[in-house]
Amino acid sequence: MSGPIPSTEDPFLDRPVGRVFLTTAVPMAAVLTLSGLHGVIDAAILGRVVGAEAVAAVAMVFPAAMVAVALSTLAGAGAASLMGRALGGGDVRQSRAVFAAAQTLALALGVVAAGLLILGGAALLPHDPIGRMAWDYLWITSVGLPVQLLGAAWGDAARTEGRAGAVAGIMLAATAANGTLDLWFVAGLGWGVAGSAVATVAAQALALVLAIRVRGCARPAGARAVLALAPRIVALGLPVSLSFVGMALVSAVVLAVIGGTAEPLAAYGVVNRLLALAFLPAMAIGLAVQTVAGRNAGAGRQDRVRAALHIALLAALGWGLMVEAAVQLAPVPLVRLFVAEPAVVAEAVRQLRLTVAAWSLVPPVLAAAMWLQAQGRAAEAAVLTLARPFLVLPMGIVAFASVVGPEAIWLAWPAASLLLAGLAFLVVSRRPALVPA
Repeated sequence: MSGPIPSTEDPFLDRPVGRVFLTTAVPMAAVLTLSGLHGVIDAAILGRVVGAEAVAAVAMVFPAAMVAVALSTLAGAGAASLMGRALGGGDVRQSRAVFAAAQTLALALGVVAAGLLILGGAALLPHDPIGRMAWDYLWITSVGLPVQLLGAAWGDAARTEGRAGAVAGIMLAATAANGTLDLWFVAGLGWGVAGSAVATVAAQALALVLAIRVRGCARPAGARAVLALAPRIVALGLPVSLSFVGMALVSAVVLAVIGGTAEPLAAYGVVNRLLALAFLPAMAIGLAVQTVAGRNAGAGRQDRVRAALHIALLAALGWGLMVEAAVQLAPVPLVRLFVAEPAVVAEAVRQLRLTVAAWSLVPPVLAAAMWLQAQGRAAEAAVLTLARPFLVLPMGIVAFASVVGPEAIWLAWPAASLLLAGLAFLVVSRRPALVPA
């Protein structure tokens, strides 16, 4: 069993909200950013060592990668919301029961999804050189999917229990291992895309082993406990999880529009990696407000729940403005981290500048959604997290492609950001009072 959770005084309930938010968000941002660096390192080494076609191959299986992340958040984020409210109410036993169910659910989802992704990739990927590299990456990372999901469940539990600093150290070690193995397998041994995938899975396995050593083992939940808790875990994790499924859908629509041509596909791969990395600190802000608001909602501290929202929105807007300014002012150096071919660089810069316009509104919308989720307002959180990837962006991409042409599809991103910011304002301000947890 895991060790006891310390506690006579709960800092989430007793310390100033701003300080608690910062001490939760900063380590979490470091953890998520370090975990996201796996993908950035993979793409940068592949692009600079193997070439733009390797980046295009990884972009081709980006929808599958987003499905894997979606499954991770389904078990992890949903359990974290339940654990946070249980700990806020002083129910440590319930918190442990939720985690035990979450890790069993994560393992089951990982095994089933791995098989489905491998079967789907074998049937759908083309048999040209880029398609064969994409297949190598897909089947190897799919085999490691159960490890990825278990690691995510352990990490979400640890940050909800206030151990985000330890998780940051684990992710630093895993990122260092990933980069070292990438260089060895890709550049040293010449394994190409397959070597990058092996390095990623090995780093995920290391992170899981270290997390278990830090947090301690937890006895897997029995079938009855999993069946009892899984619907609640899934209901709370589903809004955020489906947002990643939506990203997979958006990516699939983009791939269908731009086709399999190497240059635009490689450029899109670069843009995806940069935007995914920028999104992770925004996710940390959302997870932090989920943790702080959830603990205080469980304790009936509604004034602190509202204060957490205000702080999170300011932090999210600040991060969004920083990202937007950096990309608009210096896109070329960012793109050249991944590829050197002039035509790919030019196309990636064009795509990046268009997609990041109004991106500063994306993090506040996510923070608002996570704040709603922390209080059990899953339906409203779902509206904010799902409208963009399932409705607004796909329709915008198709509309711009049909009316203006495929080169204009990137304008769908700023249009979606503006629309969703207005929707978020309406949803959050619709109820003057908080819903009890």
